[in-house]
Order: sequence, then structure tokens, then C-alpha cells
Amino acid sequence: MFNVPPVKAEEFEKLFKTHQVQISACDVFLQNIRLLNGRHHILDRKTFDEYYKNFTSDIELQTSPMDSFIPVDIQPTDTPDVIDPEELMKQRLFEVNRTPEAFPEYFRIKNRVTEQELRNTLGETHPVIMALVNNEVTMDEIIDDITIYWAVYKYLEQITMIRMQIFSNMTPMIEYIVNRFTTVNDLKRAIHVNKINPKKVGKYRNDLMFFGPDFMKVCECYNDAEKHPDIPVHFDLETTIDMLLSSTDTKSDRLIVLGIYLIASFAISDFMHPDEVQDRRCMDYVTDVLSKVL
Repeated sequence: MFNVPPVKAEEFEKLFKTHQVQISACDVFLQNIRLLNGRHHILDRKTFDEYYKNFTSDIELQTSPMDSFIPVDIQPTDTPDVIDPEELMKQRLFEVNRTPEAFPEYFRIKNRVTEQELRNTLGETHPVIMALVNNEVTMDEIIDDITIYWAVYKYLEQITMIRMQIFSNMTPMIEYIVNRFTTVNDLKRAIHVNKINPKKVGKYRNDLMFFGPDFMKVCECYNDAEKHPDIPVHFDLETTIDMLLSSTDTKSDRLIVLGIYLIASFAISDFMHPDEVQDRRCMDYVTDVLSKVL
């Protein structure tokens, strides 16, 4: 299909192994973000963003999610086979690890956000302070809430940082693609099927470890001109990738498809900030080649 030379195929396989580790790390942070979202006691995200996001932003992430938040036992019911999803969402599936040596960031937050500081910042009439005065919530639970929001933002930062590492790691493959498959016909010739093979696509997307939220967002950016007017070309990226995957014959072919997707992914930031772009190759490849394949 793409006839990647053996030496290059071996090089790309090594890059892919690093990519697997990086995507796995993104997935860990994403799953913990999903776990944490909506699990606060009383302090909402708007209040955190207004008063405590910047106040705690300098506290660096050091502890893994596994050590930061520990699962709690859900009490069995009389009808354990019947689970109300809404009721389950109300239950706390974890608790903040308040062990100093296990989660030191929690104690940095706790030492900074004292009860007096909280009262001074929010004011005595704020619902959180009134609940605290009425013993409806404890100070520890408020600190838990602040810690949860702090962690979510730190995990998002980690995902962003890892995505940049992915680009750096895969640069040799990206450079190979933009220099080797330079025309629309180069990619059109690689597609030798008339329709998408769902079995192949399902398997190879999983094998290649596309980062799910990123993949869907990138495809949306190229597909929806109304929502994303900053993107100068709009086309069905998902179908293009799936047609290429359906045509693949070897592992090196599939790695090239991964590289093509990454070109499209990283070009989005360049399209949105064109004045800051120093290397236009990803942008040009999407505009001149990838968008015209189908």
C-alpha cells in the first residue's frame, strides 16, 4: 500500500511503542477526570474557578491519580441486581486520600485554604460558608472539593503536555509522510477498497490507540464549518481515515495512517493561530492533499 522501506518501518515501530505509552497515560488522566467530574460535596466549579483556580494553580502535580483518590465501598442494597443509574451517580465512588505521605498536594491545599481564609474570600453570606456554619458540611469536605477541581485541571494540563510530546515523538514519521506522499494521487492510490470495512476499522483504530476524545474533536473541527470557521478547509476526515485503514495490508501501512491523522490533528492549532506558525507543513498537507482525497 505505502511500501515503507524496512529500515523506516522498524524506526516507526519504535516510535509507535512510545506513542502507546503516551496514549495510555492520556487515557488514565481522562478516566480520572470522568470519575471526578460532578463528585463534589458543595463547592461548585464556578466558585472554584472564580476564587481558587489561580490561588492553587502553582501547586504542582506530583502524585498519581491512583494514590490521590481511593475507592470506597458501596453499601449493598436489598436488591443488588437493580441499580438506578441516577442514584449511583449520587454515591461517592472514591474519597480523597488524606494520608500526608501519599498525597502531599492535598495538604498544601489544606494549609493554604484555611477556614478563616475561606470566610474572608467567600463572605459570610455565601452558601458554602452558611452550610459550614450550620454543620451541613465540614471543612475537610470543602477542601476535598477544591482538591477535586484542582486535580481535574492538572490532569487536563497533563493531557495537553502529553499531546505535545506525541507530536515531538512522531515528528520523524510526520516528516516522512509530508515529503514522501506529496500529492492527492499518492493517497488516492493507497485506497483500493470501495467501502469502509467496519471490522478492520474497529480493530485497527484500537490497535493504533487513537486518543478517543481527541479523534472525535479533530474530526468535528474539519467537518463542521459553522462551528469552526477558523479552519480553512472542511471535509470528512473520519471517512478518509477509515477508508485508508480499510485498505491497509501491513503494520507499517497502519502506522502511516496514524501519522496522517496526527498531521491533521496538530494542524488545527496552527490553523487557529496562523501568526504563530513557524512550520506550515502540517497545514499545507491538510489543505493541499488530505482534504482532497475523497
